[in-house]
Amino acid sequence: MGSSPFTLTTVITIVPRYILVNKLPFTIRIGQHMEDNKISLGSNKRLCYNFKKETEPADKKITIGDIPWAGIKEDLEFSCPFLLEDIGDFQIVYKCLTGKDKSNPKWYEPSTSNNYMRSIHVSIVSQDEATLFVFFQMPEMPEYSITNNTLDEVRVRVKGTKV
Repeated sequence: MGSSPFTLTTVITIVPRYILVNKLPFTIRIGQHMEDNKISLGSNKRLCYNFKKETEPADKKITIGDIPWAGIKEDLEFSCPFLLEDIGDFQIVYKCLTGKDKSNPKWYEPSTSNNYMRSIHVSIVSQDEATLFVFFQMPEMPEYSITNNTLDEVRVRVKGTKV
């Protein structure tokens, strides 16, 4: 309801459904799953996001990846798709473009030891159940930790991924 003298007026507030916030120290590429159109989201930037095909529930998934640099010829790889409607915290990984190895990389940074995979923490929250805020940030701890206490080599693979 509107305030006096507009008590018989219905007030409608229009807000964006998705706001993507990049809290990472680098630019990422974001796009709707199964669509070619990707956008860049700079470090410490935010943007309102709209799906190209929002009427199909299966299409309300996005993927993230690196941005290409000049002269890059290899195909860019993106993360597994994830739903923007699922409120919660989780981590995703994607293969980065090969680059220079740091002398002592952190567990979530791409390196030769992890096949140039990068881990990103994703947090999806809502304050009013109308707008969903999607934060991309550096992870503090691994989402899962696997310790091999046997004498045998064990290979672990995530179902549905190439890794």
